[in-house]
Amino acid sequence: MSANRTIAPTKPSRPYPTFPLGYHVTGRFSKKIKGRLFFFGRWGRVVNGQVVAFDNQNAAAATALEEFNRQWPYLAKGLPVPSADGAPAVAGCSIAEACNSFLNHRQSLVDSGELSRATFDSYIGTCNLIAGHFGRDRDVATLQPDDFAAFRAALAKGVNVVTLLSRIMRCRIVFGYASENLLDGKPVRYGSAFKRPKKKDLLVARNARDPRIFTADELRKMLDHLAGKAVKVDGKTIKGRANPVMRGMILAGLNCAFGNTDISTLTQSALDLENGWVEFARQKTGVRRRIPLWPETIEALKAAIAERPEPADPADSDRVFLNNKGGQFMQLRPSMTNPDRVSTINVIARRFDLLVTTLKIPKHRGRGFYSLRHQFETIAGECADQVSVNSVMGHSDNTMAGNYRHGVSDDRLRKAVNTVREWLWPEVAEQSR
Repeated sequence: MSANRTIAPTKPSRPYPTFPLGYHVTGRFSKKIKGRLFFFGRWGRVVNGQVVAFDNQNAAAATALEEFNRQWPYLAKGLPVPSADGAPAVAGCSIAEACNSFLNHRQSLVDSGELSRATFDSYIGTCNLIAGHFGRDRDVATLQPDDFAAFRAALAKGVNVVTLLSRIMRCRIVFGYASENLLDGKPVRYGSAFKRPKKKDLLVARNARDPRIFTADELRKMLDHLAGKAVKVDGKTIKGRANPVMRGMILAGLNCAFGNTDISTLTQSALDLENGWVEFARQKTGVRRRIPLWPETIEALKAAIAERPEPADPADSDRVFLNNKGGQFMQLRPSMTNPDRVSTINVIARRFDLLVTTLKIPKHRGRGFYSLRHQFETIAGECADQVSVNSVMGHSDNTMAGNYRHGVSDDRLRKAVNTVREWLWPEVAEQSR
């Protein structure tokens, strides 16, 4: 199944040909008015991740039509709609409208490959925080500095300042979108309290965090275990069953600074295993990456491809890694808690966490498969050629030098990746001397 494809529900038939509302895939009745999509009640509910139609469709349609008729005189003229209890309308947009419009726009960026699924998922969490605090029906135009001061205090509960920073910045992105696209440029009044934590507090918090990377001994233990070798765990010797797929993933992560999405979407056509190279652009930035492969990585990728099942979806026929059912390791499913959204099923992260638990390697927040990118950046930086490290990482370079630079030599790229290889296996460095 394609990474951006969801299972469409079976929609009911319209109660009569002239029924004015459409049946949205999220289980809601919908109508596009003046270029914007509005919703009016539900025709189905979510059951086990799937949208299932209500038994009494006539009643559901009648309720939706009644709400549509109430709002239509205002929506048709582009006017704010009064609440059902008769409260006066405020010229603005509701929290729900702002969040839904924002997420619909970001979803289109995911579909076009301009935004990563992980970033989109973080925006869903942000919108849930906003709606949970202010309420879905609160008008954005009515928010005042005191409201944002209380919101900041709520965002800070139970989290460190680093997490608070990311929450505040993402919330500002959502409200900035609403201001620009739904409030005719009218600025949202944050006030002086809704601001990012002090730089000093951020540095203190980051310095106090446990390292997000693994030791060389821990990584060698993982790789040996996945090769079917005996390893020591709490003084006991255990021998696991060889797992060439997971071993190939970890080596690709260490060698190429690949994250979870890179691993799931890596194609065989991007590999040149005969000459030892991979050319695979980073989805998040679009930056072209040309990366030399270690001999160990080449061997592991060949073994993983040999174990690969037949793809369940012909669109995945070129993928390097497929799960036991022939699907991608990162897939989308309709959310069981919010039928309007989809959630990411990240099997790579789950299997890596299970491996770490099995080997009783200390695990803490932020230490998972994606840590291998942090690992590469940290260790490869010892080669004293940050330009080469950035090239492998797929970082965009907006400096003047980056504008004038047209590629990095193969020798410099080899030096960057081999710095990590020699750190992981010191005997390699000894043999090359």
